[in-house]
Amino acid sequence: MNFRELEERLNKVASWRPSFSKTLRASDVGHPCNRYLFYRLTCPEKEAPGDIDLRQVFEEGKEQERIVLRMLLDAGVKVEGEETAFEWMGVVGHVDGFILLDGTRYPIEIKSVSPNVFEKFQTIDDIRKARKWYYKKWFDQLQIYLLLTNSEVGLFFLKNKGRRQVRILPVEIDLDHLVELEKKVKAVYEAVRVKKEPDRIPYCDICIDCGFIATCQPTPPYDLPFDLTSLLPLIEEKAELEGFYKRYQELDKIIKDQAKRNPIGNYEIGRWVVEISEVVREEKPRPAQTIKFKMVKIYEKEA
Repeated sequence: MNFRELEERLNKVASWRPSFSKTLRASDVGHPCNRYLFYRLTCPEKEAPGDIDLRQVFEEGKEQERIVLRMLLDAGVKVEGEETAFEWMGVVGHVDGFILLDGTRYPIEIKSVSPNVFEKFQTIDDIRKARKWYYKKWFDQLQIYLLLTNSEVGLFFLKNKGRRQVRILPVEIDLDHLVELEKKVKAVYEAVRVKKEPDRIPYCDICIDCGFIATCQPTPPYDLPFDLTSLLPLIEEKAELEGFYKRYQELDKIIKDQAKRNPIGNYEIGRWVVEISEVVREEKPRPAQTIKFKMVKIYEKEA
């Protein structure tokens, strides 16, 4: 075995296979699209294989979880009931474990994030208000665990992937929120029972990354008919500004090309500061793929 074969073996991840479970998972209940959950229950074989990089991220998450469990043991805290299974209204889940602190038994959920995200998530509200939907659903997952374990408070262990650092975020049970989750679960199972797909959510990045996009066939906003005559004032204004824009691009290129001849640093010129810095970016090779997109050109009609 040479070093390239070793590298390939080390980076190998488990082959992807669809989940044929007929029950929802607690980690999925917070998914913003009920139609996605419907497909997971009724036709999981139609889900497109996940990206290999994403599967590597999942496997790394499990390794980070084991690191946190070892950190707890090193701190003298015993973790009980690891991967304890629960069921609620047809929803199944596995609590990462329980710890005893000051006489109180807490269910724990371990999540690992990048250093940048770690700094952003200082409180549980930061997670609930996160821009990415897959962070927001963590709150829903732990709420279900709190209900199933009859606990008033649970603990999120947020692990920084960049270093041996953990942040503990307490989460109180929110009964009003659980009522909404209950309605969601009932709606999904009712859709399964009557074999009717739930309505699509508005087209967004969730649709683009969804493994069921070929089954769902959502309509992108740019595929919907639009009254082009309403664009006439904007087209006229764009034409008036075109000369200024071209000159702006020319001047911007000249200024930056000449400025790059100087050493890195900040230079004051009149009321302006010219900042010259070095940017290093690592490009990852991408597999060849066919990309389909729409192109729009606007030009003046011939007289």
